Amino acid sequence: LDCTALGPALAFSVGVTQSVPGCRVILCTDGVANVGIGSLNSGGSSSFYTSIGNTAKARGVQVSVITTEGVQSGLEALGKTADISGGSVEVANPQELSSTLASMLNAKTLATPPQLTFAGEIHRHRETDVGTVTDHSVLSFAYEPAAGLKKALRAFYDSEEPADDADKPFAEGLPIQLQLRFTSSDGDRLLHVRTYRLAATVERIRAEQGANTEATALHAIHASAGLAQRGDYSSARVNLISVQRLLQRSMVSRQNQLDYLAFIVQAEKLDQFMREAQAQAKLVGPDVAGA
Repeated sequence: LDCTALGPALAFSVGVTQSVPGCRVILCTDGVANVGIGSLNSGGSSSFYTSIGNTAKARGVQVSVITTEGVQSGLEALGKTADISGGSVEVANPQELSSTLASMLNAKTLATPPQLTFAGEIHRHRETDVGTVTDHSVLSFAYEPAAGLKKALRAFYDSEEPADDADKPFAEGLPIQLQLRFTSSDGDRLLHVRTYRLAATVERIRAEQGANTEATALHAIHASAGLAQRGDYSSARVNLISVQRLLQRSMVSRQNQLDYLAFIVQAEKLDQFMREAQAQAKLVGPDVAGA
């Protein structure tokens, strides 16, 4: 009898650890949830995993998921819990499970639950809540420029200023401030502020050649994974293809090439996951598949 009670196990684990902020739950599975709350069989809803993710995040508990290659484990649903709570999802080779688990266990909790506030010319004011952050966490964000900024840049570059002064008003870069509010492991509420200046241009070639390809690739994978979790596979693939072409145009150094290759490896893994999820949905229906 194949019984996988992921929902009850997850609810119990989060309940036990929620009294101590900074705790981490690692869920290891080689099958899809099919027993009790959170069951994804027979048309079960994945909303439970969104709810438990929100609960874990509010309590400062990070939930990560490990599954093995080639098995159906309902990552569309489990990934929501990990994403909301600040955890990660690893699809590991069975022979590498021990090292994957050890890497997760060695992560050190740094902040819980942090709140990020962005202010500046890039975006006037934007608050973002994220789950528990460890020394293994990598966060990425994308924001549209503040209203009127694109127009102001274009107006300046289209003006008849001398060529030598073309970048003068933006020579120091556009200011953006990051404010991080979080609770330390000792229970203290802390505020950390960093201010940066980002270069700006209206020239496409210049922007692409000066792009941070590592950050661009990372954000594309995160964004497409989020779309895939919501079942929007078409938009996820469009985003991956668009960024792939951008990275190809941005390859002006050896590091850019390495970032591109790393992106291709991760993009292929994500695409394989989406193909398997779509195939399962065709066989048993999207609701049963947990999409």
